[in-house]
Amino acid sequence: LLLPPDPLAGVEVAALAEATRRRWNVPGVAVTVVRDAGTVAVGCGVRVSGRPEPVTADTLFPLASCTKG
Repeated sequence: LLLPPDPLAGVEVAALAEATRRRWNVPGVAVTVVRDAGTVAVGCGVRVSGRPEPVTADTLFPLASCTKG
């Protein structure tokens, strides 16, 4: 039985998240990769453009219908 190689082998999540943040030209992003029994969570950039508060793995972002009042 041949198993496919690990698609995440060698992927540096933090570096990939930062490169993508820059490419999309957004102030900050948080990324979580869930695989098997483990997770990798990173944040990069800032919460609001021009302000110093960093995005972390625990930063909450408004999304979908959660922003409707």
